[in-house]
Amino acid sequence: MSLLLPSLRARLSVTSKALSGVLNSNDFPSTADASSANGIIGHLSSRIDALMLEVKALEAERIKYLSVVSSVRRIPMELLSEIFLLTAPATRNSMLRKTVITLQLVCRRWRDVALITHGLWAELVIAPCWSHSRPKALDFSRSCHHLDQDACNDEHYHEYEYEMITSWLSRAGSLPRRLGYRNPRPCPCSIGGKCVAVHPTVVKLLTHGPPVDHFALCLPSAACFRSWVESLDAEKVTPRTSMPWLSLRSLTLILFEGDSRLLNNAEDPSRSVFSLLPPLSSFGLCLPARGRGYEIPFSPPLNVPTTTLARLSTFSIRWDWGGSALFKLISQCDFLESLTVDLGNTEPFDLDDNAGTLANLKLTPLEIVHLREFRLRDGSFKILEFIRVPELISLNMELNLDREETQLASSALTSFLTSSNIVNSIETIR
Repeated sequence: MSLLLPSLRARLSVTSKALSGVLNSNDFPSTADASSANGIIGHLSSRIDALMLEVKALEAERIKYLSVVSSVRRIPMELLSEIFLLTAPATRNSMLRKTVITLQLVCRRWRDVALITHGLWAELVIAPCWSHSRPKALDFSRSCHHLDQDACNDEHYHEYEYEMITSWLSRAGSLPRRLGYRNPRPCPCSIGGKCVAVHPTVVKLLTHGPPVDHFALCLPSAACFRSWVESLDAEKVTPRTSMPWLSLRSLTLILFEGDSRLLNNAEDPSRSVFSLLPPLSSFGLCLPARGRGYEIPFSPPLNVPTTTLARLSTFSIRWDWGGSALFKLISQCDFLESLTVDLGNTEPFDLDDNAGTLANLKLTPLEIVHLREFRLRDGSFKILEFIRVPELISLNMELNLDREETQLASSALTSFLTSSNIVNSIETIR
């Protein structure tokens, strides 16, 4: 079937005969021939434009009906839920929260699937109070929208923010809820000023909010952590044991900088910041890198209460300080089953303390009797010289070795496995 209109087809036939001489040769056209050709070109172009519009309309209709038989419609809800979880992984920062919201805007079915995919709603990371703009619904990624701390205490906004966050977390169903707060900017409270790291909404969540399984807290210094606990203690909660802070199973505390005296309080060890920790079974500690406020060559003892360490079944620590204080901490973890040590691409065990503790540990290594999993990050085999793990079943190492250490790796690992008597019982080595 011809796509040309009858009138255009007739005109084209007449013009073709009139222009047969130039159409079938390379002769120079006369003025009249050129005018006739341009007329036909104009008519053909107009017809092409009209047909293209029809093609676009037909394509739109075709896409509409293709969607009916699309394989995406036949994806089971369970599989679609898994795809959503891969699209927006666990840590719910601002960008990933927007992804979760976007998934719900595709269609009603996708929204229904997103709402019953509890893993999408089980974790949140909240940013500091430093944005001017007021967020849209559920956009609490920029939090308090004020640069000064006085304005940050806007009760009306924080009540709104609290309701949005609790609504989000309520969709997690029975999954453990994980909450994070990160404020790396410098804070004057370490020199006696007012702490600007405390976030009123997060404080309310940890005192009046829903139960939280894990809380990750990233602060400039240990002084800020003191301010946090003081803010929690100032809240009127009855009974106190109902506070989510006191029922945490797991806590990660990351400190960027500070004075070691604020950690240890050598004159009164019972007032160490670690005495402010709630009862925990899992604790992660990331200390300031050596040299960031810590001028001593090796670490003083970290006064973590014995009762706190004795409860731990999981302990992770970033450690690049010298000396033997790390092993003293581990020795007090009576029921430790999982240990992660991140040495930060350093070799902190080259420097012994004045008592020669590391030298003695080489002769009589520390036995961690219940340890089942050991993860070593950014370190060398040297730490293995100081410990023995008779119940270990999983050893996971990301090593930082020079050429000489690489050549000795096999013998170092064999010696560790043999001395721990786990050659035949260990299940995983990575």
